Formats: sequence, C-alpha cells, structure tokens
Amino acid sequence: MEANNSNWKGPCYRRLQELLKKRFISSVNHVPIGVIDDTMSYQLYNAVHDENEDVSKFLDVLERVCTGKRLDCSTVLHQATHTGDSLLHVAAEHGRTRIAELLIDNNFLLIVTNARKDTALHVAARAKNIEVMRVILSKFDDASSKDNFILLPNKSGNRALHEAILSKHREGFEFLLSEQSESTWPLYWDTHPVDSPIYVAVQTGDVEILRCLLQIPFPSDRDIYKSQGNSPLFAAIIERNIDFLKEIVNNKEELMFLTDENENTPFHFATFIGYVEGVRQLLNKSTLVAFQRNQRSNLPIHFACAMGHVRVVEELLRVQGPCTSFWLNKKGQNILHVSAMCGQNKMVKYLLKHPKIHSKTINEKDLNGDTPLHLASKYLHVWTLFHLSQDKRINVNLVNDQGLTARDIVRRQSKFPRTRIEFVASKILKFAGGSLKQIKRGPKPVANKEWNVNDGANTLIIVAVLVATVTFAAGFTVPGGVHSSDDSVPKERGMAVLTDQTLFKIFMTFNTIAMYCSTFGSIILLWRHLGDRRLSIRAYRISKIFVQLALGTMPVAFMAAIRLTVSNNSLLADLTSIIAFIFISLILLLRILACFPFGMHLPVFYQVRKLLLWIIIILLCGTKDGRVYDVDEIQQDDEAGRANTVNATQGKNRVT
Repeated sequence: MEANNSNWKGPCYRRLQELLKKRFISSVNHVPIGVIDDTMSYQLYNAVHDENEDVSKFLDVLERVCTGKRLDCSTVLHQATHTGDSLLHVAAEHGRTRIAELLIDNNFLLIVTNARKDTALHVAARAKNIEVMRVILSKFDDASSKDNFILLPNKSGNRALHEAILSKHREGFEFLLSEQSESTWPLYWDTHPVDSPIYVAVQTGDVEILRCLLQIPFPSDRDIYKSQGNSPLFAAIIERNIDFLKEIVNNKEELMFLTDENENTPFHFATFIGYVEGVRQLLNKSTLVAFQRNQRSNLPIHFACAMGHVRVVEELLRVQGPCTSFWLNKKGQNILHVSAMCGQNKMVKYLLKHPKIHSKTINEKDLNGDTPLHLASKYLHVWTLFHLSQDKRINVNLVNDQGLTARDIVRRQSKFPRTRIEFVASKILKFAGGSLKQIKRGPKPVANKEWNVNDGANTLIIVAVLVATVTFAAGFTVPGGVHSSDDSVPKERGMAVLTDQTLFKIFMTFNTIAMYCSTFGSIILLWRHLGDRRLSIRAYRISKIFVQLALGTMPVAFMAAIRLTVSNNSLLADLTSIIAFIFISLILLLRILACFPFGMHLPVFYQVRKLLLWIIIILLCGTKDGRVYDVDEIQQDDEAGRANTVNATQGKNRVT
C-alpha cells in the first residue's frame, strides 16, 4: 500500500486514463461474435480483494488481463462475477476505498446492480464499510439524485438504510439518514412493498437504532388509521419483545392504531397469537385498542375467542362491559358464536361461567338465526356441543331462520352410514333433549363416500370366517379331551371326559352360539353379490349383528374352557377368571354405549347417561375438538360450506 495517502491518486488516475486510451488487440476483429467472455477475471478479483489495497498492483493486473484477453480496458472493467457483482461491488464488500474511488471518478459502475439488484451502496451498507459509502455518495452533487439513489430498492425490496439496520451498523445507518433530505424521511413509513426501517429495527433487536428511527415524524398528510402498513409493533409482538413494545408505545403511541391491509391493528395480532403480556401492556396504555374493528368488523376479542386464548379474553373482559350488541361482528355473531364455530371448547366453558355472559348472549341468534349451539352443530364440534348442551340456560330446541334445531342440522348433514363425529353429535343433542322439527321433510342422507359397502362386507366376512373356523375346531378339541376308543365303557368311547362339569356346558353352549352366528353372518353376506346396493347394505347390517354376537359369546366360551382346564390350581383359575371378566365387561360396555337410550329422561339415570356419553366422546373423538378455523375465514357465507383448517400465522418474517 502506498505510504502517503495524498500522492497515490494522481499517478494512478493518469495510468488508468492511459489504459483506457490504449488499443489492445481488438476483440471484435479477432474473436468470433458471441464468444467474448464477460466474466470477471479471477486475477482481477483477487487484486481488488487484496487486503493491502495496492492500487498500482490492481492496475498492473488490469493491464495484464486486457492484454491476455485482448479486450479494451473499459470492457474488462464492466465484467462481472457469476452473481453479477462488478468490480465496484467487490471493492464495496471488502472495503477497498481507493479502488472504489478510482472506478467511480472515471464514471464506472456507480449505478450498476448485481443479480440481486444491489447497488454498490447496498453492498457497502451490508458489509459495514462506511468509507466506501462516503466515497459513493460524494459523487452526487445534486441532492435529488442522491436521494433517489439512496432510496433504490434491491430485489428483496430493501434500501441501503434497511441493509445498514439489518447489519446492526449504527454508524452507517446514521450516515445514510444524514445524507438524505429530511423531506424523504417520511417515505420510510411507506411499507409497501417493503417493511419500514422501524419494523426491521425491531426484528434485528437494536434498541438504539429503534430510538433514533422513532424520532422520524409520521407523515402529517396521512391518516394513521387508514395507512395499511406494517406497524413496528407487529414485529415487537411477533418477537414477543416486551421491552421493544414498551419503547415504541412510550415514544409513539399512535402506532398502536396503524393498521395492515385488512385493517387489523397490532392489538388484533397480539390477541390472535395469544401474547398475554403484550395485550396487557397495550391495554394499560390505551383501552381504545380493544374496540378497534377490522375490515370484517371483528374486534380483537373475536380473534382471541377464535384461537382459544382464555387468558387474553380474561384481560379483555376486564376492561370491556357486559356482552352487548356492540360486541357483534357484521354477521351478528357474539364471542360465544365465534368460540363455538371454531370449536374452542375450553373457551366455551370459560365464557359460560363468566358473569358478563348472560342468558341472552348464550341463546342469541346471528343474522341467519343461528345460536352458538347451531354453529357448533353445523361444524360438528362435539366437545363444544357437549358443554353448551349441558348448560341449563341453553334452549336446545330454538330454531334458526330455516326452521331447524341444532339436532336437525346434524341429522340433515349426516351421511349414510354416519361418521363417528356425526354419531356422537347426534347422541349429545338427544341426551340434552334436542328435538327433530323437520326430519320428516328433510333430504335423504347423502352417501358417505369414505365408506364402501363392499369394503365393509369384505372385512366382516373375514372376521366371520375366522370366528367360525376357530369355534368349529374348538368343538372337536374340547377341554379335558375325549374317552379313548378302547375305553371299558362302550357308550363313553369318543365322548367328552368333562361332560358333567357346569363349565363344560357353558363352554359348549357359547362356542356353539358363536359358531352358528358367524356362519349365518357369512351366508347373509353372500347377498351382496346380487348387485343391489340397498340389499347389500341390509345384508351388511344383519350380518354385523350376528358377527358381533359371535364375537361376544366366543370370549365367554374361552373363559369357561380355560377355567375348566386349570381348575386344580385355584390361584391360576382365579387370575384367568378376573382377566376374562374385565375384558368381557369392556365388551359389554361398548355394546351398552352403542345401544343405550340417551333420549330417556328419567332423573335417576341422568348421571349414568352423562357418564356413558362422556366415555363415548372420549373413545370416539378424543379429548378436544380437532378443527380450528381462521377468524376471517369463518365470516364467509355459510353456503360456501365448512371452512378449511388453517394454522395461526407465525408473523411477517422477512427473508433478506
């Protein structure tokens, strides 16, 4: 590197001018068209990359490359790497200030961009090379041209200021901001198509840059309630950074009301993701945020209810009054409607117990005449149905504008055969006393496309044949064996040894029942080959009864046989009997659950029916409703069908 900073410029500038004027062997005359190599020479790249930043050496290499490639100097200087980086990009990335100045002063590469649309200023800002940034911007005499250059976005939408913030280069950020006219500062609030620098500062976690940016005034000619931009509070909420959130609201409270393209405020988003600490902080600053509606007229509390964030709703109900018509969205749905529609059973339980939720709210109808119970029935949220129907304030027989009760809705949308969810939902409403008002004139059940009678029959016949085979063999290999052919009593030859035992009689009785039931079921299933679907379904139903009876009697026969063969060992006999009793009881319980008359309203059986219904829900549907709907999607017309399941958004993370 040259020792004296003041004497390198003149000689190097003169030498570069000589190279530019020198005519090397013409590439146009000696190289076929289309063969000219526009890729930067590796030797030239290394000369710029050299940490000694020897400008004379760089010019030596430049001359050798021009000679070797037989290209003019200006052509070589405009060559780029495979990613589109020019020599100025390379100099900016590695902080080679003199080479950058040499190139720029000779009108080379200042506004050239690479494959990512980065100017050299973008690269220098990203690499934290402030001296190169100074050299680049010093070449602009006109303030307007300089502002336009600084504001140029790259392919990701980032300006040079964004790159400095993302690199956490406070000095470079302050320099770029100072180089711009103050009239351009409000442009950094324009968040389309890029995020504002304040938003990016929150994401990077630099509080000093954030404080500096918060001093930039919001444009006075714009309505903050209709700006449709990404408030930096969104980033603070996504990162769940309470310190940044406090910093923003304390310095610029109005940002709490900056909305996105759907008119959602940051408070809407905080309730949507269940950020309790952020919700509490924003409410403490201003309770007005709890009453801002979005494009679909949803309040933040609707978001929290839709996503099942009970603790957030606790905070909101603390500052809001009793549930009134003010809480309704534009479809006339209150918070219990939204919770029931989204299957948030824990939220439904909480709201039903809350003192601000009254009977009017629980049975309130939306614009379609649907109560929360109707909506839970429509979307088949069984646990939500269970909790709603058990509340004594619920009127399970209210009809909507179509004249349908909740049970009518379940029955009308049920398929044949019913799915487990449809079966359980019907049982729940029947247990609660729900009636069918329009079942006689309702449409015929739609065929369940997920179920095929032939597939069901094939499975059933395999089970039936297997049971018949096992029980048939057991009839000849009886416990205790048979008398031999040379027995002294001729009448007993070939007869069972333990015929007189009670357990043997039980074994033979139940084994015979299982054998004939399974055989009869198999024969009935042959009807399905006649080609009539209705007959096939009827055959399947009848056969299923006999096969189930065979499966129920076979364990009893097995228990009697085992008890009989180990009767000389009382401990083993008792142990096998206990195990058999437990599993036979479970089999009986499943049959009781399937056939129990839940519509019977004798008070003495109420708790038993409730327990059995609870067991059915656990066995068939799990412990919670599995489908959650987006709070905006559920606002679409009901005729569009069930909404698709969606995941809670993870925020608006940038890829840079």
